[in-house]
Amino acid sequence: MLPFLLALLATPTASACGGLFCDAVTMEPVDQKAERILFQMNDDGTITTFVEISYVGRADQFAWILPIPHVIDADDVATADSSMFDALEAMTSPQLTFFDSTAAARGGGLGCSEASLGFNGLPNDGSVDVVDEFTVGPFALQILRGGSAESLQTWLADNGYDLPDSAEDPLQHYIDGGMAFMGVKLIPDEVDEGPIDTLAFTYSSGAPMIPLLLTGIAAVPDMPILTYIVADGPMTPGNGYSSVDFDWEDVRTDPTGQFPTTFVPMLQDAIDDQGGHAFLLEWADNTDTVRENLPNPNVLAADKWMGRFRTYMDPEEMTIDPVWVRDPGGPMQIDRSRRIDTADSSRSSLVGVGVLPLLFAAGWYRRRRNERDGEATSS
Repeated sequence: MLPFLLALLATPTASACGGLFCDAVTMEPVDQKAERILFQMNDDGTITTFVEISYVGRADQFAWILPIPHVIDADDVATADSSMFDALEAMTSPQLTFFDSTAAARGGGLGCSEASLGFNGLPNDGSVDVVDEFTVGPFALQILRGGSAESLQTWLADNGYDLPDSAEDPLQHYIDGGMAFMGVKLIPDEVDEGPIDTLAFTYSSGAPMIPLLLTGIAAVPDMPILTYIVADGPMTPGNGYSSVDFDWEDVRTDPTGQFPTTFVPMLQDAIDDQGGHAFLLEWADNTDTVRENLPNPNVLAADKWMGRFRTYMDPEEMTIDPVWVRDPGGPMQIDRSRRIDTADSSRSSLVGVGVLPLLFAAGWYRRRRNERDGEATSS
């Protein structure tokens, strides 16, 4: 689900990434464009989570452990087409057009309250219970209940999942919350070269939640997270997370050439200003506007609200699991296409020579911060 747990890659064995993907063969992190996940809130009160699967290396060396609200069975798990998230990306990603209202037009593009999560109480006698084992598509799944982080880590290590000692506190947090765990491995004979089927699983819960505490063990700086929410009406980040008030009119083409536009560094700075606990709602609309262009339209419910949220987070910011809650006053629709007038003198001053020192300084600062973090870790 979420990339990068470097600490898990000490030995070339199948590695469980605590909700993260890693490559235990090359001993390198898997670098995704973004973590991509979709939560669909169903009419019966359940939630279906769709997770993009990405890995590098041999299928028999892949393993993954994911906290889930409660025990589920084979009927609760399914697969979706591997290209589902690419199709959504093509239909929902921001498209920016720059023009100068005083000259010839020019264009460009760029291809709350805490919710009750509905956890079930589980026994806490220190033992690990393998509740169920089954296969779905290319996935071999194990449903686990762990009474303590220590016993769960021991069981995982004995069964082809490696977690660092630093995972103990996050694991205990989820155990104390009454959560179960889903172990995921790949069936080599069922995995072809190329993208793997999207994993989908359904469970009862009061709100969509991303288990970021395990991710923070060894996530990379400014890790991108892209989340889609499908619900009866507008949703907003909760449980200590806020929405970013982003000024699209300040976006320009990036003179450094690092990005197509200045959108990404500007958004990263805006999120950093809120302590990393924030998401930007980039796009929102009715699911009917995208369903028919998906590989399987029936994957999404008809006539529902759908929003696309983006954030960038550093490991030290992954201290709270984000949830999404109802937002009765939220926007029903946000167009992904935006026309940005570069003729405004107060904004156009950001373009050209004046912006270069600022952007280079920001990049230098970010690199120095990461170097200092690395030095502190090594010491």
